[in-house]
Amino acid sequence: MDSQKIKIEDLSEEGYSIGHLDGRVIFVQGICAPGDEVEIKIFKKKKNYSLANLISIIHKDENNNVKPLCSHFGVCNGCQWQHVLYEKQLEIKNQHVLDKMERIAKIDLNTTEVNKILGAKKLTHYRNKLEYTFSCQCWISEEQIKNNVEIENKNALGFHKMKYFNKIVPISTCFLQQDPSNEIRNAVDTFCKTNGFSYYNFHEHTGDLRNLIIKTTTLNQIMVIVQFGDVEEKKIHLLMNFLKTTFPQITSLQYIVNKKLNETYFDLDVKTFYGQDYLIEEMDGLRWKIKAKSFFQTNTQQASILYKKIIELSQASSEDVVYDLYTGVGTIALYFARYVKKVIGVEIIESAIEDAKENAKLNKIENSLFFCGDVKDVVTEDFISQHGKPDILVIDPPRSGIHPQVIETILKIKPKTLIYVSCNPSTQARDIFALKESYNVKQIQPVDMFPNTYHVENICALELKK
Repeated sequence: MDSQKIKIEDLSEEGYSIGHLDGRVIFVQGICAPGDEVEIKIFKKKKNYSLANLISIIHKDENNNVKPLCSHFGVCNGCQWQHVLYEKQLEIKNQHVLDKMERIAKIDLNTTEVNKILGAKKLTHYRNKLEYTFSCQCWISEEQIKNNVEIENKNALGFHKMKYFNKIVPISTCFLQQDPSNEIRNAVDTFCKTNGFSYYNFHEHTGDLRNLIIKTTTLNQIMVIVQFGDVEEKKIHLLMNFLKTTFPQITSLQYIVNKKLNETYFDLDVKTFYGQDYLIEEMDGLRWKIKAKSFFQTNTQQASILYKKIIELSQASSEDVVYDLYTGVGTIALYFARYVKKVIGVEIIESAIEDAKENAKLNKIENSLFFCGDVKDVVTEDFISQHGKPDILVIDPPRSGIHPQVIETILKIKPKTLIYVSCNPSTQARDIFALKESYNVKQIQPVDMFPNTYHVENICALELKK
């Protein structure tokens, strides 16, 4: 099929650019921005849309394009929208949320209070956690192949190439996390290559090194976790001692030995090599212990904005009982505890509940209770009879959304206010549609937690129908 010309109108959450041709939606693979006039070549036709490759940009819309900061842009799997003006990113994210609320949840936006998306002040160095992967198969670019560039050492430490589980893009400088993140990663990479460590082979499931995690806090504390494969103990100590000596500012130095076929480590022992086994973070007068397995919002500054907005939308009072389902380490629950009578947190991950209880003690909060288990199994009629009916129910589930059984429970107990927080507006909208028989959506509030990506967080405040 010959190439054709279209104008880019939107960006999708799957990394495509979107335009129309002869009344059909065209999803374009390649880096372009809304307003760009482009040449494309369609390679697949579906019933309602077509897929196309970008051939060239005929005219670039200077109002929406910016020069990407990172040299790895377009190759690694992060910061997919770094080439788009931030104000335009916010506009697109805001509209994506509203489209889903209108199309999936069937919400009348004319009768719902829709708040403008809350953008981030920091567009770089905003993440408090990064996870790098070791691989014996570095990504080789088309240009390197074309020029017959010979790569002597194919070991790489970095991020996954987009759509490739086994190809890793070696990273020199990443703008997502504050220093010394880059220095630590580059030093580890150089040291391991020099000292003959084997990088992980995803096909054979062999190798000394699998993963490097770096966590930081606004209090300048640093946690480094190295995930090893099937490796000799002396090699572990060699690398750990190197990190301890080279970076004395590390607060917590830990490691994991993972001989499984997957990267998850929540079922494995984490061993502390040096320092303490946690970091301390501070946010809005609360202090948090963050451990290796702890889930904590990765954008601390925006998390503060998110949590304060949740409190505001809930209109909580000192007599309210709050249930925080999918509570994680209790961040939202402990924010509420300062404003309400009692808060109950429920979470399926045992270590997270332990962290929540510990953080309650750390902040001398005595009106919180935390329970471990699947929400659908824990929140029963007996549980509610024992702990009181919630006035406010906060839901912050995984990307997959709420289990249908939990929706049934919510519709039975009918708290006066629901606050639904989600990193996936599609499943959020689906669940809200199921809740609409008893609830009206009062307010919609998107929050941008991840600038330069297509991800967006959304808060929906629902009230019980009268």
